Amino acid sequence: MGRREVVVSMNSRGFSLVEVLIAMVIVTIGVLGGARLLGMGIMRTTQAKKMTAANHLANQIVERLRLEVRYDIEPPAGSGTVGGAAFTAADAWKAERLPYSSNDLVGPGAGAALTTCNPPGEDDSPATYNVGPLPFSFEGNSFWVCYRIEAPNTANCLADAACATVKVIWFEAGRYRAHRTMAFLASGR
Repeated sequence: MGRREVVVSMNSRGFSLVEVLIAMVIVTIGVLGGARLLGMGIMRTTQAKKMTAANHLANQIVERLRLEVRYDIEPPAGSGTVGGAAFTAADAWKAERLPYSSNDLVGPGAGAALTTCNPPGEDDSPATYNVGPLPFSFEGNSFWVCYRIEAPNTANCLADAACATVKVIWFEAGRYRAHRTMAFLASGR
């Protein structure tokens, strides 16, 4: 039998160690970048979930106020009383029990509770609220809710409609966040 000769061409050689290391560095950079993007995506999804829950809670409270708060925008004399007193927008909350209320203390630290509807850093234009902050547990999240009911006026509402401003506050990533919703409660239209 004859001897076989193996001919190795320069084009068919394997990878060098340097080429393999460079490829590993490039793949590692790509994987780390993807992991960072994945982490940011998870964080943004969590924030969006809380914002959606806060918006849903605010809308639930507005609808409950529409159904339960007996605020007559043009009451006849001697009617519309709560506990023997005239029923006004300022004391409309006395007749209302909001849904999803929680008696648990919720807050950024153990046993901490929110004492104001305008915590530092969450709102550039704070407003005055008649009711709150009330602790709520909703869709697995802890929130505080504040609201105010205003009589019909042309400055903030319609001339013939009472309106409510509901603010939902939560603590996330080391600071307070808030979502505000304004809606008309009653209208003669």
